[in-house]
Amino acid sequence: MTKSPARTPIRRFAGALLAVVRYTWLVMGIVLVLMIALEVVARWWLGRTRIPHELRAAAVRALPAAGEAEQNALAREFVGSQAGYFEQIPIRWSPYTYWRARPYDGQYIKINADGVRRSVCPVSQQVATPQTLAFFGGSTIYGDMVPDDQTIPSCVWRSLRLPEQFQVVNFGQLGYVSTQEVTTLALECRAGRVPRAVVMYSGFNDSLSAYQNVQAGLTMSENNRRREFGSYTNPATTDVLQELIESLALYKIFSPRNYILIEGQITKDAWINHIEQLQNDPRFRAEYLARRSAAGSFDQEQKSKVIVEIATRYVAEETIRAYAFNLRTLKALQAHYGFAALIYWQPTLWTKASPSAEEQGYLREFDERGERAFVLQVLQTLRAKMATAAANREFAVLQDVIDLSDALDGVGNTHVYIDPCHLNGRGNAAVATRIARDIEAALAPQDANVGP
Repeated sequence: MTKSPARTPIRRFAGALLAVVRYTWLVMGIVLVLMIALEVVARWWLGRTRIPHELRAAAVRALPAAGEAEQNALAREFVGSQAGYFEQIPIRWSPYTYWRARPYDGQYIKINADGVRRSVCPVSQQVATPQTLAFFGGSTIYGDMVPDDQTIPSCVWRSLRLPEQFQVVNFGQLGYVSTQEVTTLALECRAGRVPRAVVMYSGFNDSLSAYQNVQAGLTMSENNRRREFGSYTNPATTDVLQELIESLALYKIFSPRNYILIEGQITKDAWINHIEQLQNDPRFRAEYLARRSAAGSFDQEQKSKVIVEIATRYVAEETIRAYAFNLRTLKALQAHYGFAALIYWQPTLWTKASPSAEEQGYLREFDERGERAFVLQVLQTLRAKMATAAANREFAVLQDVIDLSDALDGVGNTHVYIDPCHLNGRGNAAVATRIARDIEAALAPQDANVGP
């Protein structure tokens, strides 16, 4: 009987290595199956039951008198109708304006195939051709966190003295700035859908976008657009891997809130880089040297403070310059097509005279994010330009802007704000009453049937 040959060291090593490889593949296979199972469960959970904490809180503020079930239902619909806004799922592409809401059919929120949210405005059968009132704005016109019948356009329709003669169309979109709003109007006119009157209600998003991008005149989170475009035209492995990871439901559950449209990288480095560029501007240096000369001298802290103040004012002024350009475009469209135009700078909680106790609580929360000072600086710049608009051709169009910063002062310390810019139904109704009177006044000289 012959003995089997002894295993050589090389064969023993190869056998051990093969065993390790088999064990590793087995473990990796089990882990992969578990990860796939967890991802399936996570996607189901995100799609059916998840209500982000901030949306639940906003729903309570939006429907303070409603029960928990109704508040949860409203929050769930906003999760479903704003997929892409909250969950990093690409929402519907729209030429020239980047994005538009997807169709949605819920109890509180209905969005048609064109991405236009429903306005509750029953039209009388006795009126053959009701006049169209078109509303343009960001999420405040769209009606973030309020039902269809509590948006500003719906509330305006109810506030009109002869509402049956009008139909309102809500062109508000989440995150839109004034450039996107005017572009949307131009596209509607090009398609032959010219409204009787246009209401443009904006300001906050223009300010927030400039603060976020450290540059005026851009859309919200413009860096996200650049990154997305770059990943298609020059896909680096790291970018592809990052997008793959961020698309996972497990990542969305355990990562910090990251809104694809409105959350950008607001970093000190971005402002520092911008300030370094500004310091090469002769006007910037002249103003800095003048202030240093007037003060005698600056220590490092004073120097930094003055430089940031000047830089903030420069970006704020560029924000109003870009806004004024958009308004001139709007007025050119008005002159050509003949519609009435009402232009509003929207109110914010930071300008409300008497915030409620609850509003003061979450006002402090948002103040920590840093936007407050810049938004108020832009408002201050707007008012300064409005005061001298008659003598300044570039800003002459600002004479037509109606500043609604004090529009909610009449409600006292009643709770009307959901966050620094979004209003609940009661707040929207208060603003809508004022807009309705302005619409009637604008149309009265042209139409004897409108007005008191």
